Amino acid sequence: MASPPPGLFDSFIEQGLFWLAGKRDDEVPGTLAYDAENGAVLNLLGIFGKVHEAFARALGGSRDDEAIIHGVTMKGKPVSLLHAHNTNDLADECERR
Repeated sequence: MASPPPGLFDSFIEQGLFWLAGKRDDEVPGTLAYDAENGAVLNLLGIFGKVHEAFARALGGSRDDEAIIHGVTMKGKPVSLLHAHNTNDLADECERR
């Protein structure tokens, strides 16, 4: 018997491939975790786009910029993160130093 899909209060951790909406050819591996207290957190093992574009976004982009991130887990389940924003960007790292 198959188990029901995760509910709103069920925690999970899934590995997969993720990309910005409209840029499927720029997949980045990562881990998507969810729990009711922290919500969804995506940790990527790389960056979206070219390195110089990522630096420009981190140093010049608005902290209010939001994106849509699509992905597929290693189990083949499609996921989408709406209103995604960067919570650990390069600008923050530079400010701390």
